[in-house]
Amino acid sequence: MSTDPAGGPGGGKPDDAPTLEEIREELRRRGYLDSPLDRFLLRDRLRRRLTRAGAAATVAARAGLPGGPLVGIPVAVTASALASGHGGAGALLRLALVLSVAFGLLLALLEGAAAVILRRLGGGRAARLAARAGVVVAGLGTVYLALWWRARRGNLGGIGWLDLLSIALIALLAVGLARLTGAAGSALVAAEAAARKQPAPQRPRRRRAAVGVVLAAGLAALLLFAGRRAEPAAPPTGVARSDPGGRLLVLGLDGVGRAELEDARRAGLVPSLDDLLAQAAVRPLRRPPGLDPPAVWTTYATGLWPAGHGVDGVEWQSLAGVPAPAGAGPLLSALLEAADAVLPAPGRVSRSRPVSSQVRRAPAVWEILGGQGLPVAVAHWWATSPVSRLPGCVIGDRAYARLERGTVPVGDIHPAARAVAAGREHARWLEAAASRLPDGDLDDALRRALLADLFAVDGWLECLAVHEPVAGFVYLWSVDVARGADAAGRHGLLSAAERMRAALRFADGQAARIAAARRPEDRLVLILDPGRTGGQEGLLALLGPGRAAPGGGEEAAGALQVAPTLLWLAGLPVSARMPAPPAEGLLAGDGAGSLPLRPPVAYGPPPPPAAEGVASDEAGAREYLKSLGYIE
Repeated sequence: MSTDPAGGPGGGKPDDAPTLEEIREELRRRGYLDSPLDRFLLRDRLRRRLTRAGAAATVAARAGLPGGPLVGIPVAVTASALASGHGGAGALLRLALVLSVAFGLLLALLEGAAAVILRRLGGGRAARLAARAGVVVAGLGTVYLALWWRARRGNLGGIGWLDLLSIALIALLAVGLARLTGAAGSALVAAEAAARKQPAPQRPRRRRAAVGVVLAAGLAALLLFAGRRAEPAAPPTGVARSDPGGRLLVLGLDGVGRAELEDARRAGLVPSLDDLLAQAAVRPLRRPPGLDPPAVWTTYATGLWPAGHGVDGVEWQSLAGVPAPAGAGPLLSALLEAADAVLPAPGRVSRSRPVSSQVRRAPAVWEILGGQGLPVAVAHWWATSPVSRLPGCVIGDRAYARLERGTVPVGDIHPAARAVAAGREHARWLEAAASRLPDGDLDDALRRALLADLFAVDGWLECLAVHEPVAGFVYLWSVDVARGADAAGRHGLLSAAERMRAALRFADGQAARIAAARRPEDRLVLILDPGRTGGQEGLLALLGPGRAAPGGGEEAAGALQVAPTLLWLAGLPVSARMPAPPAEGLLAGDGAGSLPLRPPVAYGPPPPPAAEGVASDEAGAREYLKSLGYIE
């Protein structure tokens, strides 16, 4: 038994059944089959007698096949370009394959859903509704892509051609989405033509879709370029600076809040800190609730909440194979996680990665100072690896972890010569450092944390002596690690109380070393935070010329006030992006008068990591943070 091309069995066809040529002619008369895409989408519908469900499924599959690469490949290339090509061609191919499959499945599902919704409508009404839906979907997609690109643009610098390329790319994607969304309506028109029904209204003119795409592209351009003056691509140089008279030194102690400090004082564990705070102007510091240390300390450094600076916690979600942040907020993260759940691909679209400077999209205080050509000294602060080229020196938060694994931490210490020297001398330094640790059999987590803090303070003090920075910032986490290790139930050879006593005595000793490096004209700021398992209130203290009367003030400082206060004490105007004012009460009237408040200045995005090397041992960094109790 043979089968007729038009579908009739037995080699013949019923008298009322249209021939294949008649179906094609009817579709051409209605405005279809005038493009290769139409012919590709409707080929099986014309050659075989499919049910409506079968036709819709076929068109959905055929829409996803070209639609996936149409969207996935440009997005993969763009994401790789944003990451400066890190990961190589293999990572790019893998990402393009995964995204093409993901977007192809998404488009196929959309087409199938559209066919189900429109199946009871006549072909003409279905075609019109599908075309209009295509314009709406394309417009919404265009607006979202424009907002996504604008959020990422802050990390690209002043490369104008990338903005123009993005508009062209978005317009092309909008045209493709509009065209593919109308495929379900096309399938139903084809079904009517094959059934020889009365002609439905003519296909809507493409002018309407074209106008919609042009308007969407125009809106994208507006969103991309709006606010360019408010957020310049590069920090302005030569901002007028008030002379603070000396250096600004900043010590951050994690795990030591107001309540924890009182307990340590009564036990006599922190005599140096007790003496410093007795001489300082002190204000309570309200800790943001429910945030991990990286988010909290990045807020202290940038003056923005995590939604503004991009550091949400110890880990973040990124596109697979591309070492750059997704940067599109919770919506994209949810889409990526959903794609992970349904994709049969041999790899994940997104994955968790240890926190790094690449995810931070707002400049820290030291980067603002460095952008003005002022040398700085930075050590161990969260989200500083890979480090940036700044005048002075920077020791990233991953530097000691790499030294511990026997790797030269190029990319985690700047200048690079200091990284090479640290790698060469680490064994000798480690042997000498053993005698400076607290007595007792320390568990691995606390020992690692103490050594990382000691390495940070040693390098920071050396930088103060060699580079003569105008400001220095150092962060210590050993008390928070000791407290967190106890909370997680990882009991070592020392009891919980002994472990806390050892960490507090060590932190007090490092505070004494830093205070000893302070000159009479220098100002020293202490930031004490209760950490992961403490209370919700820390301390912000200031020592040095012009400080207010010693003791605690009534008015508490907010977390967003820390960064503007540091900028102000360093003599620079506050950043226009920082919503909170400085904590002026820390300085007395005469001291505050020497550092007048001036109109805010827009300083621009953070500088890119140093080109001489980027730390890529993320698996090692993750294991290191896991060993310290920061990652479960």
